[in-house]
Amino acid sequence: MTRTRGLGRVFQRPRSPYWWIAYVHRGREIRESSGSEKKRDAVALLQARQAAIHEGQYVSRDADRVTVAELLADLRVDYEIKRKASRRTLRSHIAAWDAKLGPEKAAHVARPMLNGIIQEWQGEGRAPATINKFVTTLRRAFRLGRLNKKIRVLPDFPEKLPEHNARQGFAAWGMVLALLAALPDDGLRDFVEWGVRTAMRLGEIARLTWKAYDRETGVVRLPGQDAKTGQPRRIVLGDTPLRMIIERRWADRRLDCPLIFHRDGRPIVEFRKSWASACRAVGLIPGRAGLTFHDLRRTGLRNLVRAGVSQHVAMAISGHKTPSTFRRYDITSDEDLREAMEKTTAYLEGLPTTSKVHALARRESVAG
Repeated sequence: MTRTRGLGRVFQRPRSPYWWIAYVHRGREIRESSGSEKKRDAVALLQARQAAIHEGQYVSRDADRVTVAELLADLRVDYEIKRKASRRTLRSHIAAWDAKLGPEKAAHVARPMLNGIIQEWQGEGRAPATINKFVTTLRRAFRLGRLNKKIRVLPDFPEKLPEHNARQGFAAWGMVLALLAALPDDGLRDFVEWGVRTAMRLGEIARLTWKAYDRETGVVRLPGQDAKTGQPRRIVLGDTPLRMIIERRWADRRLDCPLIFHRDGRPIVEFRKSWASACRAVGLIPGRAGLTFHDLRRTGLRNLVRAGVSQHVAMAISGHKTPSTFRRYDITSDEDLREAMEKTTAYLEGLPTTSKVHALARRESVAG
């Protein structure tokens, strides 16, 4: 047996050709095989373990035994603790990976394996955006596992798939007003109008409670745990239709329901039938093939921009974190393009039609 500097030793065990190491971590002696018959290899491994412990980078010797399911379970707990609004979506992502990789050792996950799963999903008809979100969830689970010192290295994840299926739907304001009139006035109409005027997400509106409303200042605050981005936001009502919506909801509030927006005391979660009926009543196709509620978020954002609201303020209202995502929602319509060309034509027609450029006089050469 040989001791090294610090709390550690190298030794041989009966009937084992390999050198072993022992070291102390958090008051407990840990023994592991070096996997080598050379003593110097065991000494090098022991020194590496001692250095990792000293620097706070030690990863358990059980790292090679950690499964993908364990990493995903830790990610779920992390979302629950931080009360992230997207934790409900996370469950479907975890279920998808559990079905493919749950029992697999995390150390065995590699890019070819992930590419094979992605090809399977593509064969099943899953959208590129959905697959990208699944891969992002798995990457987060591995990064959390690395942060928690459960695994040593991260696999080489595939690049994002190109997404060519981004929706471009929105509704003109006249059509929005007609749609609102066709919706039932049982709380759903106010819900939808609030969404199109603020460009808030459906889930964010559905979670608003009266605790978020300061009636004295006329401010509605969305807590960070209820926002998709995790960042709190606020809507200042002012003397606008938004205040009228809130006043209507205030008059219809119920002691048995803390939500601002509800239908007869029940949370507004799903309203496909009412939405489809209203869309058909005004000549629109409902659902993915036509108009969705999320399309009204694009309408709301587009209206903010056309009204002259700065990008910074519009993003603060809608909850977009990056300018690139914001610009994707700022849809340019044929009417915008037509108006741009008409403005350009009007500008050109106002310019002088005769040239005011005079020929330069030819300089006489000067003898040097």
